[in-house]
Parts: sequence; C-alpha cells; structure tokens
Amino acid sequence: AQPSDEILFHKFSQLGDQKAFEELLARRQNGFYRLALVLCRNPALAEEAVQEAVMWIAAQANKFQNTGDGSFKNWSCGVVRNCSKHLIRKEINRTGRKVHGDRPLAGAGEQAVYFEEDPTVKNEAQAATAKALNDALLTLDEDVRTAVALRFYEGMTFDDIGAVEGVSAQMIHKRVAKGLHLLRSKLASAGVALSVVQVEAVLGGGLTVQ
Repeated sequence: AQPSDEILFHKFSQLGDQKAFEELLARRQNGFYRLALVLCRNPALAEEAVQEAVMWIAAQANKFQNTGDGSFKNWSCGVVRNCSKHLIRKEINRTGRKVHGDRPLAGAGEQAVYFEEDPTVKNEAQAATAKALNDALLTLDEDVRTAVALRFYEGMTFDDIGAVEGVSAQMIHKRVAKGLHLLRSKLASAGVALSVVQVEAVLGGGLTVQ
C-alpha cells in the first residue's frame, strides 16, 4: 500500500526526506492547480498561487498538525485557497478590475478556462457536459464555487470545508446546495438538461453521459 499523505509529509518535515515531498507533490499538485483555477479563474494566476502555496507548505511544515487521514489535504487546500485569494486581491489592486460573478478575472475578451484531460470523461457527450459544467462553475460567486470545488473535487466534508473557510458546516452545506441549483439552471440555459443529483454526480465523476 502507498504511504499516506501524512506519512510522506512527516518524512519531509521531520526527517528532511526531499523525495517524500516530491512524491507528495506529484500526488497533490493537479488538485492544487484545479482548486486555484476555480478560485482565480486565470491560468497564470493559478500557477503562481500553486507555486506560492508549495513554497509556503515547505517553509511552514512545522505548522502542520496531523489529526489523521485527510488532514494534510485539508491543511494544504487551505494554504492554496489563501494564496489564491491573496493573488486575486493583488491583481485587482494592480489592474483596478473588479471581479464579478459572471466575469472571469482573466478580463474582457478572454474566454473562461475549463479543465482539460479530465480522466473521468468517457465520451464526447460527457466531455461537452463537463466543459459546460466547468464554464458554469467559474461564473459562481467565490464563496459558493470554493465550497463546491472543495466538496466535489477534493472530497472534503462540510466540517472540514467550514474549518478552511472559517464558517459553520451548516453554512457550507447551504453554499453547496445553492451552487448545485445555480449550476443546474446555468446548464439548462446552455441546453444541457441535468437534475441536481446528476450535476452532483458529474462533479464527483460518477455519471457517464450517454
């Protein structure tokens, strides 16, 4: 069996095992980027956010508290979230461009980004649905899309997301529910008819579209 994230990070933080850290990053870096992309809605900013997050994780390794399986993922996703939000604020201050729920930070004339080469995509119909869903996700308000991304892309519990976001699990549940209904509505407007349950399944990679 493969060592857990927590074991690998312990080897790095306590024993200086650089190979363990590289193995951990290889396992988690795609997830970091996907989360940063959902938040930043800009590939360049997302890459920068991940780089900052990885440097912070390495430099502040002693701040990690191992509370069991999943604790590194929760902690590191919180770091990615914070770095992403920091860069968003810097970009807004630099450009004077505000972020609206229906306008990517990438700016006027630039298309919303979406996730390519998703291993859960099985056919052309599902690829089209995944693209429409990702495009719709990027138009949601930041707090809602963060909750949805952490819940379905990272598989975090409502309690864990609440800890990262600094709100109650009940509030996260409301944000996720709101996000699912908004996504269903936006998909319907784009000609993709899915129920809320099906939207949830596509986000979780559990629905094959025929």
